[in-house]
Amino acid sequence: NGTVTGMKPGSTGTACITVSYTGTLASVIRIYGTSPSTTNSLSSYINLQIEQTTGSGTVTGPSCTGFGASTSIYNSTLSSFGTTYTDWTSGLAAWSPSGAATRDYRFTYTLSGSAPNGTMNSTASITFNWEAQTT
Repeated sequence: NGTVTGMKPGSTGTACITVSYTGTLASVIRIYGTSPSTTNSLSSYINLQIEQTTGSGTVTGPSCTGFGASTSIYNSTLSSFGTTYTDWTSGLAAWSPSGAATRDYRFTYTLSGSAPNGTMNSTASITFNWEAQTT
């Protein structure tokens, strides 16, 4: 659960997660969002960057210690992610393992400095899902 409170315009933060595929078949793993929710259009003012390591690794702690070389796979608003990548078919292609594999992800979020006063005390949420389907 990645809950953030007390953000103000210009605030930024990061969170990391390790995702493991334990299957034995070649698969495509995609990331998508479900149950997006926002009040006062707050999610339109939150920029989200998602980076994925290019190899396997293990991050530790909220500071993302150990996060290795990576590639940015998404950089736009939280609102756009929630309306664009809604299931496996429309999901953002993450990686294609031929067997068990691990990837680290770093989420960097920034509340736009242009967020209007009307977004104060607002909420935005989404559930991120990683799903594997065999190729």
